[in-house]
Amino acid sequence: MFKKIVSNLPFSPALVGQLGFYAKRLKKEEATRRLGLIFLALTLIVQSFAIFQPSESANASSDTDMVSGGVSSISDYLKSYDANTKHLQDTMNYVGITRHEIVSAASNYTSFKAGDKLSWGYASRFSYAEGERVHPIFNDNGTRVSTVYSRPLRLWGNSSMLSDGWIGHSAKMGWFAILRSCGNLVTDKLPTPVQPDYSCDELTAKLISGNQYKFSGRATAKNGASVKNYEFDFGDGANKTTASPNNILHTYSSKDATYKARLSVNFKVNGASKNASSNACTAKITVSKPPTPPPCTLNPDLLASDENCKPCPGNDALWINDESCIPNIIQSKTATNTSQGFVDASSVTAHSGDQISYTINIENKGLSTKTVKLEDHLGDVLEYSTLVDKGGGSFNETTKVLSWSDVTLAPKEKQTRTFVVRVMDEIPATATGASDPTSFDCIMTNIFGNSTNVNVDCPTPKIVETVAKELPHTGPTENIIFSGIILAITTYFYVRTRQVKREVQLIRKDVTTGTI
Repeated sequence: MFKKIVSNLPFSPALVGQLGFYAKRLKKEEATRRLGLIFLALTLIVQSFAIFQPSESANASSDTDMVSGGVSSISDYLKSYDANTKHLQDTMNYVGITRHEIVSAASNYTSFKAGDKLSWGYASRFSYAEGERVHPIFNDNGTRVSTVYSRPLRLWGNSSMLSDGWIGHSAKMGWFAILRSCGNLVTDKLPTPVQPDYSCDELTAKLISGNQYKFSGRATAKNGASVKNYEFDFGDGANKTTASPNNILHTYSSKDATYKARLSVNFKVNGASKNASSNACTAKITVSKPPTPPPCTLNPDLLASDENCKPCPGNDALWINDESCIPNIIQSKTATNTSQGFVDASSVTAHSGDQISYTINIENKGLSTKTVKLEDHLGDVLEYSTLVDKGGGSFNETTKVLSWSDVTLAPKEKQTRTFVVRVMDEIPATATGASDPTSFDCIMTNIFGNSTNVNVDCPTPKIVETVAKELPHTGPTENIIFSGIILAITTYFYVRTRQVKREVQLIRKDVTTGTI
């Protein structure tokens, strides 16, 4: 059309005005379409994230989960709670959250920020210095059945990280939440130490004859009420006897009245060990004969002949079991990237084929000898590497634990062990763990006293995964607005096209009829 107008200019000079008008409209049209092309390109880039993003997580559950693989509802969570799977009910009893309080949280599913909240789990993921704490779990019979770890929730990401779960309120713990992805507990504080329910009054014991004693004593409830149905457990090494309350006759086999001046006596209420203010009651023994032998100079509570009457190896003035005479084992670890000039592996990014040498150190800074169990969990490290030198240790393929023979450390003694891993030639693009964000996060994390983090040069899909996580979350409202904008733009181009078509028809008509 443009060529026809130009070719007819010699015959109808008045077309110059029409040509100028047409050129201006075409220029505006070009700008509009260029802008549309830019928006279309940006749309395609965003859509490509869905194409290049890694596959769904292959490790939807981990050993730190309180409910393996997470829960879909509070009813689902209560199935594990009622069955006491992985000692979940014992753990909640330890924290102080009741079943009724868990049920009450069912209607309050929402997202919340990490802030200063604490996350609980069944496996260690961070170091003591980072805020992780260890809590032993006991059942109703007083037997230790599990271990749970609490750590700041922000360590899994940052303080602004959002987590999804059910929020409830506990009379003892206040605010708490149960995470959907792993069933783990989240609180904003640690539980208050449980106050003793019972106390054991001091016992008296009188020598009757030979090595037989007559005991008298009682237990009282926290509120001061007398406890009638209780018993005492007497432990003397060679034999252990259970008897009931007062005027108990108890004989120590192969022991005589000179053996000890005190006895440790545990008590039970209604046949089960109870939470007491002390693990043992002290029994005062009345001995009429023979004369008391000399006491231990290091501990007047012992006799000089006692096998425990020994000096501290690091300080002769202290008793061997004195609080100051204890081993103090310090653990630490360093990592060196030998492929990049023997630099600190934490200061550089590890590439395919890089060899990293880990050195673990154990030192006894205390005053007495200690036998140490030496093992290192390499689960996170081996997600991106393979073990090429075990450093004299043995490796368990199932638990991913590298261990050595137990080490006996004398005071001030230090020992080291070194092993080597090699970063995989093809670094996997596996998605970050659904319940454990530290899994496949492009960081090889290893904890042995301190935490050692080595960044890995992950492939492009992992970068896309990180970017995709930061994209805004949209819902029905946003989608309707976006669709409305697209509809308006499409309508505009349709109407504009009809308008230009009509203008071209008018120009052609004017030129061919010769009216201009």
